[in-house]
Amino acid sequence: MKLSIIIPVYNEESTIEKLISQIEEVNIEKELIIVDDGSFDQTPEILKFLKKKHNFILLTHAENQGKGAAIQTALKHIRGELVIIQDADLETNPDNYPKLIEPIVDGKAKVVYGARIRSFKNLNLILKVYFLGGKFLTWLANLLFGSNLADINTPCKLFRTEILKNLNLQSKGFDIDFEITAKILKQNYSLIEIPIPYFPRTFKEGKKIRMKDGLKGALALIRYRFGD
Repeated sequence: MKLSIIIPVYNEESTIEKLISQIEEVNIEKELIIVDDGSFDQTPEILKFLKKKHNFILLTHAENQGKGAAIQTALKHIRGELVIIQDADLETNPDNYPKLIEPIVDGKAKVVYGARIRSFKNLNLILKVYFLGGKFLTWLANLLFGSNLADINTPCKLFRTEILKNLNLQSKGFDIDFEITAKILKQNYSLIEIPIPYFPRTFKEGKKIRMKDGLKGALALIRYRFGD
């Protein structure tokens, strides 16, 4: 099965080249779809240069529209039977792909989440707050949908392509992750979580998600639990 890898990119000049190299080292059938979501640093120039020596589809937004908008743009170009969303920040490693694909190939699930392994005590104060916020959002999702997930905030989500395409995604920002999870749970797709290593970066290193995005995520969970 071919894996389509969607990478929404926004001002990731320090990480995008390394990420592409990491993906190329993964020995699976794959295609890479990168959406530059209105970057204004050196990312556009770096991607144009890398396009000359690497095989990937490059799509661009003239202005920043958000992670959800980038994913929706990429969905129109997918040719693989499987699709994964990969953030460009190096917080999760592409070498996890084979073990995430395995449950789908074996027919045990149609959706696989990489549940991030994190050590709370090693986080700085700000990241500890975000860690606890993630735990609350996971608890809220489990309460609303009767699920038993460990990490709904994971950026590492893998699907059969037809499932993701049929979710009728609407969110434009970071709340896309919560919309996806809400609709997957609401439609009772078989979902498995597999632990993966996680290397959180700081805001100084380029972390973009903010507390307001957590609030939008909670509202998205409630919205899609009780509506379409």
